[in-house]
Amino acid sequence: MAEVNDLISLPKYTAYTRLMIDGISSDPFSMKTLPPIKAEGSLETIDKVRKQSRQRYAMSRGQLEKLMQAWSNKTFSVQEKVAEKAKLESLGISSEEAENLQDMFVQQHLHMFTEYAIDGVEPDAILFDTDSNSHKTIWWTKPK
Repeated sequence: MAEVNDLISLPKYTAYTRLMIDGISSDPFSMKTLPPIKAEGSLETIDKVRKQSRQRYAMSRGQLEKLMQAWSNKTFSVQEKVAEKAKLESLGISSEEAENLQDMFVQQHLHMFTEYAIDGVEPDAILFDTDSNSHKTIWWTKPK
């Protein structure tokens, strides 16, 4: 058993642990851990990667709030969903085929989604996730 003094005087990157195998706990033993990984590269390179990531994937808080507000104002009628599902079933279209059709519809009719423009900037792509009766939109523009 490890004593208090054993824990206090542990060198860097050393730990005491116990294993549990088939519900049976082993006696504590010491082990060596790996030191923290140091970021390789210059601060200049790290800064460049951060800036590039922000250009590609980030948007201003104001833009994000406008997008969230526009999305929260959208309504999805249960009757419309039921009617669409019945229509597809009557045509013999499976759920998987219907998902593919929805993807194709969005790609072919992107012009119908211009209300998603933020500050006059229209998205280059809009992805809709309608799984589990929750609706999520990913709004994306190409990096400049």
